[in-house]
Amino acid sequence: MQHDSGNFKAAVDSFDQALRIRREIGDLVGVSVTLSNLGAVARDMRDDKRALAFFEEAYEVADAAIGLGLELRINCLFARVSEWLVLRLLT
Repeated sequence: MQHDSGNFKAAVDSFDQALRIRREIGDLVGVSVTLSNLGAVARDMRDDKRALAFFEEAYEVADAAIGLGLELRINCLFARVSEWLVLRLLT
C-alpha cells in the first residue's frame, strides 16, 4: 500500500521488517516475495542496480524453495522479474 502511494521509505521499512521476520521463521517463499517487493520499490525509485540485486536474490531464494510445493507463488515472482527485465531492456 505504501509503495503504491509513492511512500517509498515507508514501503522499504515495512518490507525490511517483513524480510527479517520471514528469514527468522524460515519462510523461503515469503523471503523471495519480499525481496521481489523490495526490488520493485528500488525499480520505481530508478535504482536499477539495487533492484537487480534484490531480484537476483529473490530468484536464488525461490530456486531453493522449489520442491516445497510452492511453485505457483514462485511462478508469480518469476513473472515479476521477467516483466522488470523487459521494461529495463526497453528503456
